[in-house]
Amino acid sequence: MNTKPSQTLRFLEAREVFTLQEYLSTVDPDVGEQTRYKNLQNALRRSQAARVTRGLYASNLGVYRDVVPNVLLVAAKAAPDAVVSHHSALEALGVAHSSFRTVYYTTSRRRAAFEFRGCRFVAVAPPTPLRGPDGQHRHPVRVREPDVALCCGPMLLRPNAAAAQCRSCRALAHVVHWCEGGRG
Repeated sequence: MNTKPSQTLRFLEAREVFTLQEYLSTVDPDVGEQTRYKNLQNALRRSQAARVTRGLYASNLGVYRDVVPNVLLVAAKAAPDAVVSHHSALEALGVAHSSFRTVYYTTSRRRAAFEFRGCRFVAVAPPTPLRGPDGQHRHPVRVREPDVALCCGPMLLRPNAAAAQCRSCRALAHVVHWCEGGRG
């Protein structure tokens, strides 16, 4: 009879979302990698964990049982260089809200969009650098701070859309922006 407590179960109770590499490097280092991988496969078969996408898993034990994991955490761990971006980053900062269940993240790796427990995760390629090797701007476009009056003025004729448009403008006003030559 095995009296040794399962390190896999303790790991799953402590981590909401984890990568395969995190699991293999953390759990029971005194046994072989194949054994640790088999233990994870057994946990998946018993519904103690769920596969989100290739190399990414979510726990289904303890406080994480039958709940949607933190979608921003899933997006941040979807690739080694993943960064929550676009509208999802604004949501993480608390300056925006979306009723759509889509999370965007930026990664240099090509990843197909995937779904997990009702949320869609979309990988976006990073933008080209703003400066070339010679130090000159590649895209010398002046980005202006949004003007709430200009954004909301035309919306006054449609009151049902005006509130959402004004909230968007106010949220964008707090975002750091780039200007050509560093001038505002």
